[in-house]
Amino acid sequence: GCVGCVWCGVAHPKFLCIGTNWGSIHLLDFEGNIVNNRQLRPHTVAVNQISIDSRGEFIATCSDDGNVFVYGLYTTEDSQEVSLGRCVKSVAIDPLYHKSGNYRRFITGDDRLMLHERTFLGRTKSVVLCDVEGVVHNMRWHNRFVAWASNIGLRVYDIISRCSLGLIKWDKRNNIIPSTYRCNLTWKDSGTLLVGWVDTVRICGVKRRLQRLKDVPEYIVEPLSMFRIDYFISGIGPLNHNQLVILCYSKEKDENEKAMRL
Repeated sequence: GCVGCVWCGVAHPKFLCIGTNWGSIHLLDFEGNIVNNRQLRPHTVAVNQISIDSRGEFIATCSDDGNVFVYGLYTTEDSQEVSLGRCVKSVAIDPLYHKSGNYRRFITGDDRLMLHERTFLGRTKSVVLCDVEGVVHNMRWHNRFVAWASNIGLRVYDIISRCSLGLIKWDKRNNIIPSTYRCNLTWKDSGTLLVGWVDTVRICGVKRRLQRLKDVPEYIVEPLSMFRIDYFISGIGPLNHNQLVILCYSKEKDENEKAMRL
């Protein structure tokens, strides 16, 4: 039967995970086969984002239905469910969620950034980290840093120091409405963030300040390079040490005024 249209997806070295506009989650191998009949139906409307921990043992999902779920793929323990009562556009699970201790946590983003942690009693404690300019549309967590994109620009947050490292604003472009283009984020490593928005690629660096100053973040984020391509960007990732790969589609429309496949 029909499982709905693919709404979002994420790749892990072990598998692919896609979410549909019907609220279901599918785990696939790299040939497109469903893994061990693993299909989840956590949401009642489209899945907005999926996040996987570094070992591929837990996944977190969010949706406009206001619910956030954390699933264990090999265990039913340490799963979580949070109902926020409002649309949740983005989620990022702690990359070390599979470890015991203080790593059973995830972050949600809408008009604010919230950290949700599982307590020793099995409950989920939620705290607001910071307010957001506009709405968070995409988020990625790597080591101590969480990067997120909004209609205004890009921010990187230090989860240990609990502070923002600064805002990189989008360029103002004629006839471009930021909310109609999803910003694509990928961490190459702890110090390099790849950003693809509309037709522009940005490579941003995160580094420690040479001199520690009082009431100033220990780290700083800054743009290292930027270039445009002739296509709209729908995905970005590192290919090797000094190359990246971009998933994109043509700016030209077909006879039905739809995006043309490449």
